[in-house]
Amino acid sequence: MLLPYRFELLRKALHLSALVIPLGMLLLERNQTLLVLGTAAAACTGMDIIRARLPAVNAWVVKVFGLLMRSREKAVTGSRVVFTGSSWMLISAFILALAFPKHLAACALALFIVGDGAAALVGRRYGRLFWRKGDKTVEGSLAFLGSALLVVFIFPGVSFTAAALACLGACLVEAMPGPFNDNFAVPLSAALIMSTLEYFL
Repeated sequence: MLLPYRFELLRKALHLSALVIPLGMLLLERNQTLLVLGTAAAACTGMDIIRARLPAVNAWVVKVFGLLMRSREKAVTGSRVVFTGSSWMLISAFILALAFPKHLAACALALFIVGDGAAALVGRRYGRLFWRKGDKTVEGSLAFLGSALLVVFIFPGVSFTAAALACLGACLVEAMPGPFNDNFAVPLSAALIMSTLEYFL
């Protein structure tokens, strides 16, 4: 079930505020970044686990944040654990900081945050052509690609060729349905493509 568009705008505004994470990756030392992201990821995923087990906690979370949550994120108490998009993004950010150089990790996360926000808003408002599989639109994917390319064009310290191809790859991963949450799969895919291409270019 889709959120009303005004709530989608609020959700993506919160999404864009996550740009503080790639900024922190660039400014902090690696150990500091891992400590902050590891703590945040553990706290967020821990809350998801708790609310899946305790009705009162889940009810409070849904009451406070429910307007910004997808229906699938509103865990039914006693069911399997359902991670929110925030949890998936923090897990992804931690893995990026752990596995990749800071400039690649930060760039991959930044292009995803901006691209995903653009894709959702443009796709919801103007999307008419749907991909054969899934609920994503061609218009949303083009918005993802264009905004992500703008990010990597101004991003310091990355090969534009490698980053541009990573944008294309990330766009395809975002558009196609898959077993993993976009907040997890897309930035990791972008970082893997960039690191591989920078090695050969």
